[in-house]
Amino acid sequence: MDYRLQTDLDEKGREFLVSSIRRSYRTTHVDIAGDTLTVAFGEAVSPDAFDQLMKKLLYISKSINRDVLFVNRADHPYNGNPMADLLQCRDVIKIADGQYVFQGGFWKVFNGLHDYVKRIAKACDAVEQEYPALWPVDLFKKIDYFKEFPQQVILATTVKDTFEDRGRFAGRYGRDQDYDAVRVQDGLADCRYGLQPAVCDVCYYTLSHSVDHANTVYTTYNKVFRNEVSSTDSLDRLTAFSVRDIMFVGDRDFVLTTRQRLIEHLSEFLRVLNLDCRIETANDPFFMNESAMKNVFQNASRLKHELLVRLNYSGGQLAVGSINLHLDFFGKAFDIRLPDGTWAHSGCIGIGFERLTYGLYCQYGPDIDKWPAALRQTLGLD
Repeated sequence: MDYRLQTDLDEKGREFLVSSIRRSYRTTHVDIAGDTLTVAFGEAVSPDAFDQLMKKLLYISKSINRDVLFVNRADHPYNGNPMADLLQCRDVIKIADGQYVFQGGFWKVFNGLHDYVKRIAKACDAVEQEYPALWPVDLFKKIDYFKEFPQQVILATTVKDTFEDRGRFAGRYGRDQDYDAVRVQDGLADCRYGLQPAVCDVCYYTLSHSVDHANTVYTTYNKVFRNEVSSTDSLDRLTAFSVRDIMFVGDRDFVLTTRQRLIEHLSEFLRVLNLDCRIETANDPFFMNESAMKNVFQNASRLKHELLVRLNYSGGQLAVGSINLHLDFFGKAFDIRLPDGTWAHSGCIGIGFERLTYGLYCQYGPDIDKWPAALRQTLGLD
């Protein structure tokens, strides 16, 4: 399908447009040449519905801006993609699309980065927590996740609790049977859980119906699961990835002050790593529904910022973390109240360690023995 844009878009606006279309539809090709958008769909699409979607997307793309909070310039000579070297030396082992095993040098760098971020949490007197990998459906429902982000959901189910269903399932899916996927109707129960697509939400869920919540910082390290894979078969987008979040819940001034303190900590962290990077306002692509107007509000209110690391081999930017301000959204969603009876405000930061580690390799090269001594010392590699 060809679509005449009839408007001028800058580079950021075009990136946002293409990414949102790819997230909303199954596509094999999306490109903008001049004032014409060309999309090859892998599913049936109504031209009228697509036209309505495009009108919203074009409206949003015009509002996109970039508020830059922090910039660190670094001229690293390596400009290759380290993925082939990481796979060859087996520091990274692929086991399925979007899923990898890490060991050796990659794992050491990964842990060094995590230890540093954990120290930031400790400096904020954060309460350490650990969450289950599964969310109850009730959590998804209370924050409207199924409606807002259906493209990211991975649900979990069980075999029905009857002897007949268990026997039928065991016979159908034995090792000697021919299958590469499990049909959801083959004796499987309704889904009551889903793999967690974010980390911080469990924190607010556990605070449900609090009536006198005091200003508190929390932190956790968990796996996150999203229905997405890399278009380049790399570590830039994973189905399962590792995140340390630092959450802060309390009154508005406490949340704003803590966010600023963490921005300063993260800026220093990026300076120590000497990455070519920046922290700037985020403009996430999204599945087309009511999220469209929320994206405009989020951008205008500067509620989300991303930590972006330059990929020298492509010239692109890789988001390795985010800084989020929720206002009183979770306070209202989970009925979290302060001692004065008002809704609690909240915010969080999150760092994805596979991406951040990959970003380091993309700038410093695949041989960590040749990385600067100061960097190696910071990450505990010596």
